[in-house]
Amino acid sequence: MALDLEESVPSEFMPLPPDAALRHRIIFRSGQLTAYIFDLYSIALSKLERGTRSDLEDVLFLIRNGHIALANLEQYMNVVIKGSDDPRQLRASFDEIRRRG
Repeated sequence: MALDLEESVPSEFMPLPPDAALRHRIIFRSGQLTAYIFDLYSIALSKLERGTRSDLEDVLFLIRNGHIALANLEQYMNVVIKGSDDPRQLRASFDEIRRRG
């Protein structure tokens, strides 16, 4: 299938926002198998903390296409920033998203 996959566990980098497990999106079910997309706010926060150009573009895509809301992202960021490995990077990336969004 020639897939380029990278395993990432957002909770290894920072605390997850409240109720993250409730925001997983199921994309497929077959028998006992369920595939889902992890909470998009948790994904966005981990991308903001890493802060690469492509990460910021990914977050902008999620916002511009209505998958997440900037105001909610900011609320979740304010909750998890204290447990972040790099709170300055997280804040700087969020500020950049706000400017570009």
